[in-house]
Amino acid sequence: MNTELKLIGKPYVYRYRGDNEYTLDEIKNNYIYFANREELNDPFDSSPYYLDLTQSIKELHLLRKEVLNYTTDPLTRAYIKGKQGLEEVQKIATEKIEEFVLSFGIACFSMHQINYNLWANYANNYKGVCLQYNTDNDLDFFYNLLPVLYVPEIKKTEFKPITQPNEIVKLFYYKLDSWNVEKELRLIKNNCGKIQHDKRALRNVIIGYKAEENFVKNILFIIKNHYTDVGVYRMEKPRETNKASYTQLK
Repeated sequence: MNTELKLIGKPYVYRYRGDNEYTLDEIKNNYIYFANREELNDPFDSSPYYLDLTQSIKELHLLRKEVLNYTTDPLTRAYIKGKQGLEEVQKIATEKIEEFVLSFGIACFSMHQINYNLWANYANNYKGVCLQYNTDNDLDFFYNLLPVLYVPEIKKTEFKPITQPNEIVKLFYYKLDSWNVEKELRLIKNNCGKIQHDKRALRNVIIGYKAEENFVKNILFIIKNHYTDVGVYRMEKPRETNKASYTQLK
């Protein structure tokens, strides 16, 4: 057995995927799909509701200055500079917060490969796969991979878009305690969709014990034709809690 398969903790992370064409394409073309927060299964996850635009007059003046830098229409510029301009800038910025949050891409990982909740919920009840990555093999791609912080309550945060724009990132790393069983690690990008990683980052593919044979064949074909040193294993049906055994297929 590939000794890496037994390893958990930095630099190794795991990603659970279903038995579908999206997963096969992800593996074949060495990318990870980054979803926007509306595609997540927790309605409170990364919700723009938890961001309140600052009421600081100083910050709003800076924001108005920034808006003016991108405004060329003379009448619009005059209005923004006027008495109601500050209020209008605040209104527009508040409306744009949700759009801004949705522009970020989110990919979810776990700290280990023996998480039966994740196998059930994200790998189609053991019919999909668990992918092992070595983040050291693509540090640029995984540079801001961080653990999710589980809290009893998610509190609203004051958002200062000019002086503290990066504070918004914290929004994506807090989840309610009820999700703690996932032990999630999360990677955030400035955009959604397919983002490629170095092929060397993928180390092993664990196929669920309920996987259909056609899906297994497709996985083996992709690994054989697109990778040189990635292991493929079939998970045996679990017999003991927090233990797993595998049969090597490649």
